Amino acid sequence: AGLANRLFVAQHSDDMAGMVLIDPATEFDNEIMSPELRQQQQTAVGMFNGFAFMAKTGLLRLMGTENMAGSAPFISTDPANPDIYYTFIADPQWWAASAQEFESGLNEAHMTMVRGQGAIPDIPLVIIGSDVLDAGGSATMENLQNARYEKLQALAAQSTQGEFVIAEDSTHNIIH
Repeated sequence: AGLANRLFVAQHSDDMAGMVLIDPATEFDNEIMSPELRQQQQTAVGMFNGFAFMAKTGLLRLMGTENMAGSAPFISTDPANPDIYYTFIADPQWWAASAQEFESGLNEAHMTMVRGQGAIPDIPLVIIGSDVLDAGGSATMENLQNARYEKLQALAAQSTQGEFVIAEDSTHNIIH
């Protein structure tokens, strides 16, 4: 969604009062990711499409939260409100949209379009980055996280009203 939001603000900057980007994809992600990580993300697109099919048939509901945790660790369960899990997992449209968004975020043509839009307009801008590495905290992932922080800080600096904030103890799904 970060790339799409950036294209929107570039095309409608006169209508924008400000922007908040939550751990967004950037036009630099492919160049700072290892080939192995890019391949893993491409594989995830197929997995998400498979989950969309399984959700249509009801198989994901039957699997339950415990069995899905390994395949979808980014979706946390709230013991006080377990139905929120099914709001996401059981909805085939959620998985299909996630697959499309993920695929779009890996698409070099989309990144090139964003690069061609130039700098972010000088509007209030907050970019929120995640703090906890989703992939277990390996040295490779830590290097990627640091490279992303640098890119997100530079992106925020494009606006004199820009700010980069790290959401402590959060993964990529900060809002959850």
